[in-house]
Amino acid sequence: MVSLLSYIKHLKKELIPIILKLFLKFEVQGTLPNLFYKASITLIPKPDKNTIEKEKKLEANISDKCR
Repeated sequence: MVSLLSYIKHLKKELIPIILKLFLKFEVQGTLPNLFYKASITLIPKPDKNTIEKEKKLEANISDKCR
């Protein structure tokens, strides 16, 4: 676990300057890549719940709102 934490800290130090430059470039251009306009939602079911009915209701609600 210690090696994983040190790896994450190292990655953080390496990635922050790169990400900062990227966002500054977006700010100057005034646009964001298409990736920033998409969302991915993952539902995590509780082990003791029946999720099939809830998923059907959620899909129906989403499809009704998208029409």
